[in-house]
Amino acid sequence: MPDDPGVIRPRAVPLSHTEGKPAGPPGAGSRRWSLLLMACAAVAAIAVLFTLAPDWIEPLTVDAPRGAPGADAPSPNAAPRPSPDDQLPPFQALRREQARTEAGGELARFV
Repeated sequence: MPDDPGVIRPRAVPLSHTEGKPAGPPGAGSRRWSLLLMACAAVAAIAVLFTLAPDWIEPLTVDAPRGAPGADAPSPNAAPRPSPDDQLPPFQALRREQARTEAGGELARFV
């Protein structure tokens, strides 16, 4: 009964076409590691550059050139700088004013 037409038997085939051969061209593994090492070195160099470069750059002065007389004094045409309260969003300014009022009340009660 081994040749019964109703029985399906799997065929024995090799599962890999590279059986007994290396997985890739010679030196492919070392090439992959060298590329990985170069990529890691590039990332490390960029990280070092971004951490050290701000110390190398001098801040820009917009008002007056360096060494000019009166460079520290504000120019008469310059707009007055807004107070920190003017820069806050409305809700935060309201909360700050309420906190200031409460602190004033507590100070008056303490004194």
